[in-house]
Amino acid sequence: MLKLRLKSYLEKNDITPYQLAKMTKIRMATIYGYVTEERRSINLDNLEKIMKALEIEDINILIK
Repeated sequence: MLKLRLKSYLEKNDITPYQLAKMTKIRMATIYGYVTEERRSINLDNLEKIMKALEIEDINILIK
């Protein structure tokens, strides 16, 4: 199973989950689920929004 490294990426780049939610227009509860790894899957649309908002072109940056 693939997991997101979203929490460490956000911390390293001084971005809060709240800021990411605002940037992506994804519900805060959903972003929080991704950050805490409580959510076991990610919608591809949401993954695309997150990558676009964070200006990430290589998905490997977010996957562990």
